[in-house]
Amino acid sequence: MVKLGVIGSTSASSGALSRFVPEVDLFNLPFIFDSLGHFYDVIDGPIGDKIAKKIENKLNCIVLGWWFSGIRNTWNSEKPIYTPKDLEGMKIRVIGSSIVLDTFNAFGAQATNMSFGELYSAIQQGVLDGAECDHIDLLVEKFYEVTKYVSYTEHLYLSVALIFSKKQFNKLPEDVQKALLIAGKESIKAQRNAMELKTREARDELYQKQLVFNKVEKKQFREKAKLVYQKHSDRVGGMSLINQIVSPNRQ
Repeated sequence: MVKLGVIGSTSASSGALSRFVPEVDLFNLPFIFDSLGHFYDVIDGPIGDKIAKKIENKLNCIVLGWWFSGIRNTWNSEKPIYTPKDLEGMKIRVIGSSIVLDTFNAFGAQATNMSFGELYSAIQQGVLDGAECDHIDLLVEKFYEVTKYVSYTEHLYLSVALIFSKKQFNKLPEDVQKALLIAGKESIKAQRNAMELKTREARDELYQKQLVFNKVEKKQFREKAKLVYQKHSDRVGGMSLINQIVSPNRQ
């Protein structure tokens, strides 16, 4: 709809955009980012600009910037997860992405992308052992009522592109175009600040629930993640591009 100029603007997750521009899935590779600062450096830098340009060319739009949409962790009702071995055989619901499915299968889990709306009852009834999501979803959907262990895998930093129809943009006076671009950049900063705050607030509230939190052995997970990099490297731009993002001390 944005491509045709029927609607002026929208926001689209990296997962949704990857169906049209496969290179966007670069941002959905597991453990590609080490921290929120690293995530921002990449999506706001030359690589983010390169991906944005591909989106613009494919969808006839302007990418005003990238929103931050949460950091996904792994939770379950059985035990703490410290290493990939702890996930072996566990039935884990993941976001609807072939990369994330491959990721948890590489970790040894039995990954499924069951409907999000069915997740609570599936955990409650023992159909699934756990899932992966961010703190806000864990709190808002009350998954803390049916689970016990939250492991800080931080395997996926979610991004959402704020896009504007190029057809509609070109109809605007030049001064309005400039104002729109400035407002877009300012809105990105405001959204990120708000999302970071909401994430911290959700985390703090979850700490008051009957949950057990733990850190994981990320080095072991990153080794498994390399299998996913190799499988998907061609469609996301190649291993050289992946290696530009992965911190030198991890290569």
